[in-house]
Amino acid sequence: MFCRTQEARAQSSATSNDFYEVAALKARIYATLSAESREQRAASAPLPLQPLPSGVAIDDQEDFVLINFPPIRWFEPDSGSPVVMALNPTNVFPTGEEQLDAGLLAWNTARQSTFRFTKGVTTTSKGFSADGVNAASFNDPSGQLPDPVNCTGVLAAVSYVTVSDESRTLHEQTFARLLEADLVFANGWDNCVAFKSPSNIAEVVTHELGHVLGLGHSTNPEATMFFRAHFDGRGATLHPDDESGAAFLYPDASFPPCTYSISPGKRSQGSVAASAKISVSTRDGCGWVAASTVPWITITEGASSSGKGQVIYTVGGHSEKTARRGAILVAGKTFTVTQKGVSTRKGIPKFFAR
Repeated sequence: MFCRTQEARAQSSATSNDFYEVAALKARIYATLSAESREQRAASAPLPLQPLPSGVAIDDQEDFVLINFPPIRWFEPDSGSPVVMALNPTNVFPTGEEQLDAGLLAWNTARQSTFRFTKGVTTTSKGFSADGVNAASFNDPSGQLPDPVNCTGVLAAVSYVTVSDESRTLHEQTFARLLEADLVFANGWDNCVAFKSPSNIAEVVTHELGHVLGLGHSTNPEATMFFRAHFDGRGATLHPDDESGAAFLYPDASFPPCTYSISPGKRSQGSVAASAKISVSTRDGCGWVAASTVPWITITEGASSSGKGQVIYTVGGHSEKTARRGAILVAGKTFTVTQKGVSTRKGIPKFFAR
């Protein structure tokens, strides 16, 4: 199963695409973010499993990934309330409801996590509808996903509605509130052998429900949240990495708060384009995200990760005479970049005696 996360699509006319310079960076960027509600979609598409290349080592470590910037989470678990997921019973796959129940239970039993799903009454809500109901529906009832071709294509998708004017700080980072999540299975999988297996359906459901929590695709190949399906009979089970992601987003009293440091804290460079990196230090099990505040700084690697890691970024060249400043917000810290202007100093004539 291969998954991808698409860019957010604005739902509010108040959405802004402005970029800001370094002064009061945090206040400005969060003021911009607070003006918008947005929808995100994480889709899953099955592909044949391929063996890892020879010589590739697998580290069994916590490598869960958060979704985008700002990261998102439900606020209900903070007050002991569950997130209600309702089922649209129309055209449910054989054993589909049972596997949905199993996936909900799997996330409810994640260690050190306060997150809890509860199954609501059946609903007529369907597809990606942004109607205030967290609905799971089968066979793409609203025709919003492409049908698979020869058992290849989008299998399922989760769509989010978030609003960041209701934000909370957790682990030194600001999280936007997740208001709604809809899970939709694509149409046309009846003749695919792999998807006739209840355990395979359960694995996919559990993976998609991990997106509902606010998790992206883990870089740990053993995790249920890995970008590709295992179809190894695991069904609705979580890998320790998946549990670490749930515990980070929804920590109980036994989960230590995460702290972060970055190195270096700033960079100055010339007007020519260049790439560099920021090192992030924290303990295993601590997630973080990074985002540029200006269009001329581009993050090429490390926009979302967990544990010790790095952010690789590129600063574009420019031809202005004056210097410019920008920043990257990473793990709740501000990394500033100062790019010098183009030098206009002329060479000094040299005179030689003969």
